Formats: sequence, C-alpha cells, structure tokens
Amino acid sequence: GFWCVAFVFGSFAAATVAGIGLENNTRYQECQSDVTACRDLSLGDLDLQGTIPTDIGLLTALTSLDLSKNNHTGRIPTEMGALTGLQTLILFYNDLIGNIPSELGELTAMLDLQLLGNSFTGSIPTELFRMTDVRKMWLYDNQLSGTIPTEVGLLTAVSQFWLNFNDISGSLPTEIVNM
Repeated sequence: GFWCVAFVFGSFAAATVAGIGLENNTRYQECQSDVTACRDLSLGDLDLQGTIPTDIGLLTALTSLDLSKNNHTGRIPTEMGALTGLQTLILFYNDLIGNIPSELGELTAMLDLQLLGNSFTGSIPTELFRMTDVRKMWLYDNQLSGTIPTEVGLLTAVSQFWLNFNDISGSLPTEIVNM
C-alpha cells in the first residue's frame, strides 16, 4: 500500500487538522512530488471538515479512498467519476447531502461502496449498477427515495446490498433474483 497524506494539506483547505502522526507506520510512504500517484488515501476518523475538494478527481491512480467518520459537508464532487480505478470508496458518517452523482457509475472497478449515514436524497442513480463487480454496496441510513431500479439485477457479484433506513417505496423488482 501507498499512503498519501500530503493531499490533505494541499486540497482540504477548509479542514482543521491539529496534527497527524504517522511515524513508525510500516505502510506509510510520503508522497514525492506527484500526489496524483497516490493509490490509497485513508483519512477516516480525523475530524476533517468542509467540502470534499473537486481536485480529488485528479488523483486518478487511487484504488482506495476512505474519508469516513469526518465532518465533510456538501455534495460528492462529480469529478470523483474520473477515478476509474477506484475499488473502494468509503464516505460513511459525514454530513454529505444531495443526490448521489450519476458520475459514480463510471467507477466500474468498484468492489466496496459505502455511502451510509449521510443525508443523500433523490433516487438511486441507475448508473451505479454499472459497478457489476461490486461486492458491497451500502446506501443505508440516508434519505434516498423512489423505487429500486430494475438494473439492480446487474449486480451479480454483490454479497451485501443495504438500503434500509431510507424512503424507498414500491415493489421489489423481479431482477433482484439475479443478485
């Protein structure tokens, strides 16, 4: 793994970070001059605040992004759709709002998508079901509404698809048996 913390100081301008101690961590390696080479950005539970910067879309080498259990506000940047090699996206327990961007459907390498515990609204974007290799899709504990799209049947590799604690309505699509 390759951990990158320099990005925090460059792009999370609204973040309040008193200090980050990473000494004596065997998986930590400082980013050299090119932070776009970062593959694993794990910044969960650091009390980071503010919006997720649109510059996140420049980190195209990322395979894992964890910004969970912080105080991020605002929307998921649509630029996150440029992270096409992303396999893990963990944004749970923040204060994120709005619709889940359809651009996340471009993340077709996704294996683990955790967006629970925010305040996302609107319907589930059908584009999310392009993530046909996803194993875990946690969308619960939001304010999502509408029906479960029939495209849910495309998630043939999924083992955990959680939508509880939302405002989902309607019947279960018959395609759900393909999961």
